[in-house]
Amino acid sequence: MKGTGIGLFISKGFVEAHGGKIWATSDGHNEGTTFSFTIPY
Repeated sequence: MKGTGIGLFISKGFVEAHGGKIWATSDGHNEGTTFSFTIPY
């Protein structure tokens, strides 16, 4: 699926504006990517 990448840009800004962190992990090429985030409670 192709996209512009703006969704991750907006998500990163939102998470960081609330004092959180966002990161990505992958098991390798063509294995998909998982995006995770935390925000303080």
